[in-house]
Amino acid sequence: MVWLLNGIFVLALPSALVVEADEFWAAQATGQGQPEKQKERDPINPDRPGIADGSMVVGKGIFQIELGLQLENHDPAGGGHVRLLDTPVLFRYGLDSRFELRVESVGFNEQWQTGARTAAGYAPVSVGAKFQFQQPSDKNGQVSLGTITRVFAPSGAGGFQTQHATGDLRLAADWTMAPHWYLNPNLGLGLYEDNGRPFTALLGAMTLSRDLNSRTQVFIDSGTQTPESRGGHNGTIVDMGITFLPTNDTQLDFSVGTGVSGQTTPRPFVGAGYSIRF
Repeated sequence: MVWLLNGIFVLALPSALVVEADEFWAAQATGQGQPEKQKERDPINPDRPGIADGSMVVGKGIFQIELGLQLENHDPAGGGHVRLLDTPVLFRYGLDSRFELRVESVGFNEQWQTGARTAAGYAPVSVGAKFQFQQPSDKNGQVSLGTITRVFAPSGAGGFQTQHATGDLRLAADWTMAPHWYLNPNLGLGLYEDNGRPFTALLGAMTLSRDLNSRTQVFIDSGTQTPESRGGHNGTIVDMGITFLPTNDTQLDFSVGTGVSGQTTPRPFVGAGYSIRF
């Protein structure tokens, strides 16, 4: 009946409008000519859960939330088993196709030592930005490059606060090294705080990931910080995990890892997260 009504309507129009009507219905069938917001977007590409952050931005006018839950186990040099629960969160908003604003924190934390809760409070919050200065193309070997900047004002509470401004600057890259294989390295410099005293550190991370299908991806990665604390040594962690896209605008993730060097790295840790794009 719908086809019949459309046919009667077209036959009643002048021939020039018949052609325009045909072109209109063809465009609807192929998705051409539709408003940008009605077209299906590329799958979401969060920075979590890997240690290395990506160089890609979310896109102009896009708001993205990345939430996590992470449980860490520590055995400090002073003795006593420590368990730490983190709730990392990252808010991202795209100002244009190459630049995004970011607000990030480890969130609310709880710490237990030898079974008793010893601290609870909020971690410092950072304000930062990501700038993608090279987009991938055949000419550059499908390599994307960007910078990520974070600045933490003195903030936090419940034993997780800082007394000085801290932050870091990283160079991030994404390389499609082969069909369904991706390499994501980071290199940076950080200014952090240890027991109220600032120190500088070199940062490095690398994530290798592979598509299992259009919705599922597995990864393995490693991150290092030198020194891990003021006057400390190198701290390195490794982890692996899986991500799943229920829709193009949402991602679920799960990861597990452990420290392989250093006194402050967790041994082991497990995390899960949820990301959504608006």
